[in-house]
Amino acid sequence: MGFFDAMKINLFSEMKGVVTINEKPVAGAIIKRTAIPNNDKEYTDSSTTDSEGRFHFNRMETSLFLKLLPTSIVVAQKVVINHGGQTYLAWEAGNTGGNDKGELNEYDVIGSGKEIDIDLKCELTNKETNKAGAYTLVISGICNWDGQKVLE
Repeated sequence: MGFFDAMKINLFSEMKGVVTINEKPVAGAIIKRTAIPNNDKEYTDSSTTDSEGRFHFNRMETSLFLKLLPTSIVVAQKVVINHGGQTYLAWEAGNTGGNDKGELNEYDVIGSGKEIDIDLKCELTNKETNKAGAYTLVISGICNWDGQKVLE
């Protein structure tokens, strides 16, 4: 492992999903992810849904000198869906620690093979709700996933 590998942090774990409206696939929706580690530089990427409403993002990472310091790393994450002239909040959270798969999985689960992958179901008619992520992480938005816990 090289010096720069030691500084790598996960901004967003791999993410996939499907966008629907009234339970029918939405083709051509633009999905945009934004990550901001420790209120620093903004990182973005985007994807477009296919004919079945599906989208996919690879892991988003960067190298940060802060990783080598005894400080907390907090990555502000946001995913929006643009379709039909409207913008929908799909996912908004803050990943602490910058760990791969750290959004939905506790440290003792990561690497066990029992991790929950980010596989979203984004129905555009859903209301935004707060769901439990790993530890005390709250994930807001219209998207859902298997095994989620909705917070009141």
